Parts: sequence; C-alpha cells; structure tokens
Amino acid sequence: MPKKQSASISLKMLKKEKDGKHPIVLRVCWKGQVASRYTNVWVEPKYWNGTEISKKCPNFAALNILLKKVYNEADGRRLDYEAKEMEYSAYDIVSEKEIPKCKLEFSALYQALIEEKKLRAPDNYHRTYKKLKEYSHLSEIQLPMLTAEYLQGFANWIVQQGLKNGYAAFCLRYIRSVWNYAIKERLVSADDYPFGNNNSFWRRYKQDERKTAISKHQLAGIMGYFCEVYYEKSSMLMGIIQPKKSVKYDSLYSYWFALNFWLTIYYMQGLSPVDVLNLKRNQIQLIKDDNDEEYYRITGVRRAKTGVEVPIAIKAEGIVDLLITPYYQRNDGEYLYPLFNHLPKGTSKETAKNNLIAYNSKTLKIIWRRINKYAFDHGWKDWEDIPSNTTLYSARHSFATHYLESGGNVIGLATMLGRKVANIDVYVKQLTSDNYILNLKKDMEL
Repeated sequence: MPKKQSASISLKMLKKEKDGKHPIVLRVCWKGQVASRYTNVWVEPKYWNGTEISKKCPNFAALNILLKKVYNEADGRRLDYEAKEMEYSAYDIVSEKEIPKCKLEFSALYQALIEEKKLRAPDNYHRTYKKLKEYSHLSEIQLPMLTAEYLQGFANWIVQQGLKNGYAAFCLRYIRSVWNYAIKERLVSADDYPFGNNNSFWRRYKQDERKTAISKHQLAGIMGYFCEVYYEKSSMLMGIIQPKKSVKYDSLYSYWFALNFWLTIYYMQGLSPVDVLNLKRNQIQLIKDDNDEEYYRITGVRRAKTGVEVPIAIKAEGIVDLLITPYYQRNDGEYLYPLFNHLPKGTSKETAKNNLIAYNSKTLKIIWRRINKYAFDHGWKDWEDIPSNTTLYSARHSFATHYLESGGNVIGLATMLGRKVANIDVYVKQLTSDNYILNLKKDMEL
C-alpha cells in the first residue's frame, strides 16, 4: 500500500476469550483516520510474533494464509477505488461491502435534492458537507462511505471539537435527508441505510433544545409577565437600536426583545424566526375589515426553507399592538425589525440572522427561569414551569398545537405554516402522545 496509507495485521490485546486467546484484526490508517475489523482468527499471545502467527502454533500455515488473504483483499479494494478514480476512506478499505459501480458524490446528491425540492436554504447542506470534508480529509465524499460506524465517529468528532450534541444532530439530520433522497431515486440499496432501526447511534445526538409546544396556560403566563414587567418600559426600549457586535448588549433591552420576538413568532401564525427577520415594512398593511376592526395583512411572505407563500392576517389589538405596531410605525429602514437596517460593515445578513437567533435562544433560558420564579412568588395557580431549554422555534410549535386544540383544521394549519399536510405532525407531537389520547378518551368517557 502507498505511503499515505498503512495497513497491518495485529493482535488485539484488550479483548480476551475465556481460553486465553486474543483476536487478530486488520487495521488500516489513511489520512489521519484509523479503521479496523476482526479477521475471525483468535490465538494465544505466545503464538504471535508481531507480524504473523509463529510456527509453534498448530495450523499456523493455514491461519497465516487466511490472514494474508484478508490483507490482500483490503489492498485490492484500495486498487479498485483508485482505478475508478473514487475517493475512499479507511472505513471503505476494511469494509466487506460491495464497492459502488459509479460515483455517488455527496455534494452532487444534495445539490440535486435542493434543485428538485426547490429548497431556498441550502446553507445547512453546505455547512454539513464542509464538516464532513474537514473530518475525512477527502476532496469529495462518497455517500456509501457514510456508514453507521463512520457517522458515529463523525458525530463523536464534532463533540470533541467543543460543539454541542445539537450540532452533531444538525449535521446527521441533513446527511439522513441525502440518504433518503438517494434511496428514493434507487441510487443505493435501502439495506445500506445507516439510520435504520438497527442503527440507533444517531438518537444519542438529539438536540438539547426544546422545540415542542408549551401549554395555553403557560402562554397566558408569558403574556401576563410581558405586559406587567415590560409594558411601562417598552416605549423607552423601542428607541434602542441593537448595538454592534463589539458593543455589549443592554441586558434590559435583550430580555425585552427576546420575549417580544418569541411572542411575535407565535402571533404571526408560527412564522419561523428567519422569516420574521426577513419581513419588510412595505409587506405590511393596516386595514379594516367589514366590522370596521383593524388588522394587519402581511403579503409576499415566502418561507426561506421551502419557498412556499404564507398568507398572514393578525388583528391589531391587545398584545399585538405592543408587539408589532411600534416597529411598524417607526421610520427606520425597510425591514420591520432593525437588525438589517444597522448591520456592522462586512457582516452578511445570513450571519446576522444566525447570531441573533442563537443569542435570543440563550437569552430566553434566563427569561423562562425569571417567569417561573415570578409565577411562584405571585402564587399563580396550577403553574407548570416552562423548561429552560425552550427555544424560539417552540413558538411555532405552540401556535400549531393551540390552533388544532381550538378546533382548527389541518389543511388551514398547513397553509398558515407553509407546510404539506403530511408533515404537520412534526409540529403537534403533544396531540399524538399516548397521554393526550388517553385524556381525550377520558373526557369522552370511552
């Protein structure tokens, strides 16, 4: 094998059978990666001379021939990959799976997926692909090499880089979507799917963020806290423009804005945080209905993720006046929120959005703890604490759940969320839980 790659047959001393024998493994090192597999040969340490089985061992000749065959097969796999001009990893060399007949580049597959589904947010796929290349040290990633074992090593490496389990889950989610696309197009066999029920490794990297819905009682508590604590200060806070990254955020403004932002997402029919930040003032009209009541009509809203147009209409009363009206009335650039109107030089809109969403999600953790303490101090009846890891996206899930609980129909909800009816269950997990179903039947006396 070439210098960049080394392969060896070695005795694994860490594992031992009852009869004192140890397994012999094939070990391959390639571009910083190490992979190994068992050869199904076990010997006592006294019969191993470091490179082969010594003559003192019974059947040493047959066993050494078997080991040589395993080694030659691995080297043959390497030659096959190079003959087909395909990138390969240490895992590909030790694997016993059939070598693909053609190239299945990960980048080409996700580009085709983006084009077919008309996805308007390909950055997540790009970021995942970049991380895969950084881990593998390969110029191109072949889909068949992304086995369960390989992806488990990839996820562990992400965590070792100081990133959270949530980021590993983020990358695995987009790798899984590419695998699903390849299987649907019959480019690979479903038997090779690394995310099947037999490979549950990826479930350990679930995001440590809570996107599920909160209850209506908790929502009422949030609105009450927002009005009682921030109402008198809101006019002063509205005058603050979020400072540049180099300037420390005013804590009062940060808490007020994060909670304002969460409630705004909820009242804008669960519009995603990115889409709320993309809203421009000229998309919003304050008009009157047949009963002479004012409401906001927001037009031309397309979800950044899917490109689906979302119709939005909100009554301009109550808490909505406190959330949206002040921003709508101020004359401070084309965007509803001031984020893009005052970007530091050299900062892209994508970076600014991601930074703000991440910052507000962290700020919400403090706010939820404050609301829970406020509820306890004021003796709120039947209050159930809001989990501190509840994120901005929970506002979207909360709107969907509350809408259906109030008698809304699934088609209407899908329209307001900009999703397909078949995918709505993602947002209403509580309504499909065993406890919820049992309680429904209890209410019906079934």
